[in-house]
Amino acid sequence: MTTIGARFRPTWRGIGMLAVALFFTIAGIAFSRIELVYLATALALAVILAWLAVAIARAPRSVERNPEADLVAAGDPLRILTRIDTRAAFDDARELVSPGLALVSSSRNAAGLASVVVPARRGVHRVGPLRLERLAPFGAAIRRLSAGGSIDIVAVPPIVALAPLRSAGSAGDDAARPGPHGQGTDNLIPRPYAPGDSIRRVHWRASAHHGDLMVREEEREQTASATVVIDTDPTSWPDADAFDRALSALVSIAARLHGDGFLVSVRTSGGSVLGDIARAADLERVLVACARLETSEAPLARFVETGVVVAIGRASWAPTTPAPHILLAPAPVASPGWRQAPLGDDIAESWAAAISEVPR
Repeated sequence: MTTIGARFRPTWRGIGMLAVALFFTIAGIAFSRIELVYLATALALAVILAWLAVAIARAPRSVERNPEADLVAAGDPLRILTRIDTRAAFDDARELVSPGLALVSSSRNAAGLASVVVPARRGVHRVGPLRLERLAPFGAAIRRLSAGGSIDIVAVPPIVALAPLRSAGSAGDDAARPGPHGQGTDNLIPRPYAPGDSIRRVHWRASAHHGDLMVREEEREQTASATVVIDTDPTSWPDADAFDRALSALVSIAARLHGDGFLVSVRTSGGSVLGDIARAADLERVLVACARLETSEAPLARFVETGVVVAIGRASWAPTTPAPHILLAPAPVASPGWRQAPLGDDIAESWAAAISEVPR
C-alpha cells in the first residue's frame, strides 16, 4: 500500500512545553538551582520522546474499500465500508472525496471506517485517499498522512417511475406487440405433416381434431422496438442541471419501455449509440454511458425508424413511419406529427402529458 504526503507538525502545546523547559533551564543557571535544570531536562525529554513516538508510528499496510453498490443514482446516499489494518493505531480517520461528492457521515468501528457519501450530480467521483491523524502523547505533536489510494464512484442519472406507454393507447397498430420474454416468443401452431418431419414433432391432439397428421410449427413473434434519442447540442439546454434532467428522463423512458417489453435503442442526436436494452444488464451499461455523457456540437444524424420514437430536446424531424413519435422539449417547438410536452422538473408529469396528447 502507498503512503502519500505524510506530515509531522509540532503543536502549540509541544512548542509551549519546550519554551517552559528553556525558561526553567535559564532560571536554574541564573539562580544556581540545579533542580530547575533537572525539571527542564525531564520536560524536554518528554516532548522529544512524544515526537519520536508519533513520528515512527506505523502506517496501515492495507486499506480496502467496499461500496454497497457499483452504481448510485445522483442525490442518493451510498455507504462505503473501509477496512483498515488494525495493527496501525490512529486517533482519527476520514475519507477524502472529490468535489461534487458530499461526505455526510463517517464513523469508526471494529472493522474500520463506515462512510456515507452523496453525489450532487451524475458523473464519476473519487473517494480516497484515506486521511489519518495520530496525536502524540501530551498533545505535543500531530502526524497526518494519506494512505490507501482511491476508488471511483459512478453516479448515474436517477430513474423516475413513469406510466406505461400502452396504458395511454399510444403504442399504435404499427408497433409490434412485445412478447413476455423481451426478445420474442415461440408460438406453437399445428400444420399438416410433410415428408421429412420428425415424428417427435407430431401434435397428437391437433391431429385428432383435424383428422389428419399435424406437426408443431414454431412461429417467431416479433418484438416491439423503440428508439430514444437525447439532444446533445449545448444550445438546446440552458444549463448543466437542465441537461442532467434530460438524461434522467432518457433513462427513465428507456427503463419504462424495456419494462413494457420493447427492445430499446438509446442514441444521441449526433449518432452515437449509447446502447441497446434487451435485458437488465444492458440498462446498467446505458446508465454508465449516460453518467459520462456531455453535450457536444454535432449535426443531427438520421437513423432508420423501426418502431416507437422518443426524442428529448429540441432536435426533431418529420416522422417517416406511422408509429408514435413523442417529443419532450425544454420549450415548445413546431414539430408536426409528434406528440409533444415540455420537459419540466416533474418528469413523470411531462411524460404522461406527452403520451396522452394527439399528434400535431
